[in-house]
Amino acid sequence: MAKSTRTLASLSILAAAALLATACGSSSSADDGPGSNPASGDPIKVGYINQEQAPSGSFPDLRIAAEAAVEYVNRDGGGVNGRPIELHTCITNGSPEASQGCANELVRAGVVVAMAGLDFSGPAAYEVLNAAGIPYISSNPIQGTDFNGENVFAFVGSSAGQYAAQAAFLARDGVKSVSVVVNDTPAGQQGANLFKTALTKNGITDVTVVPESPTATDFTSVVTAATRNNPDALSVLFVAPTCGQIMQAARSLGYEGKLAFSSGCLDPNVLASAGDAAEGAYFAQELLTPAVHGDDPQVQLYLDALDRYAGIGLEEAGGRSPVGFSSVMTLAAFLAKAGDNPTTATVSSALRSADGVEGFMDSPVVCDGTALAGFSTICNATVRMVTVDNGKQVEASDGWIVP
Repeated sequence: MAKSTRTLASLSILAAAALLATACGSSSSADDGPGSNPASGDPIKVGYINQEQAPSGSFPDLRIAAEAAVEYVNRDGGGVNGRPIELHTCITNGSPEASQGCANELVRAGVVVAMAGLDFSGPAAYEVLNAAGIPYISSNPIQGTDFNGENVFAFVGSSAGQYAAQAAFLARDGVKSVSVVVNDTPAGQQGANLFKTALTKNGITDVTVVPESPTATDFTSVVTAATRNNPDALSVLFVAPTCGQIMQAARSLGYEGKLAFSSGCLDPNVLASAGDAAEGAYFAQELLTPAVHGDDPQVQLYLDALDRYAGIGLEEAGGRSPVGFSSVMTLAAFLAKAGDNPTTATVSSALRSADGVEGFMDSPVVCDGTALAGFSTICNATVRMVTVDNGKQVEASDGWIVP
């Protein structure tokens, strides 16, 4: 179904519905300005855990975009069945103790569902939330219970989906050998194992994995080791902003093979830092990309809301921000399916239903465990590949890649 005519099934975000030409009957649109369709009534409490200012990685862009989405839903979108979302945010430093502390804080707050932007110790938070019967949304699943936990849901496939789709894309392009530069953390190593398995399933068995410290500042040695045998492709499982440094190292060393990165590396700041070294690089994208799909109505709504409520313009709207925004918008659709007075039980039931929702800036999201074989939590695993051509982002795949 074309993105420009999709409906946001069951979602009472009337401004979005009008913008997307749905039949909800509201005359509001994203052009009406802030406060055009405000929610009222008792708020629906939603928890949000995010890792920031941690040595292993800091991801404030996810939280900022999620907060902007909540503002849009509450002030312009009519809320969820008329009720506003009340976001309870807790910042973790990446340690299990901090993640558990955040989870306990959300339990005390009485949230009906908890989300994680990106948390390297998410499984520790999950233990607390699951014991309390609170459904857990992993916006960026990367390890362990993110992929197979009870009452866990992931609206995008993240590493599992991206690696499976990227492997299929590389195989179609004739790639026979791949070196993988990986963030040397438990999550990174698990990601490397997932990617290696996906490559093997697609007939690419010549795979070399080279780990590097998450706090590294010079990537010359690791890229030298990874490209020593001149593999057809160099895939990078590292988070921004180091992706740009790896691009520069690869090109300065004369590597001419394919460079492939995960979604977070398609960030304007990363591309700017990489300069000409970003030319021809490939990026797996789970959502429509602002720089590529700027004429899509949902992308326009996203850009408008991010500008209004976070002061972020197009030049800063890539990278992880779309996932932060989309995850809240898609959750709002599921919350609407949970009834006028959602509880942890009704939200879980709505999420598990085989009757899903149209993902925001995405293809359909169905959380019945069938989206990606072997990963019961994944609700959507489709990916698009984007490349840099003459300094511009363009689509490299023909629509959505289904792993």
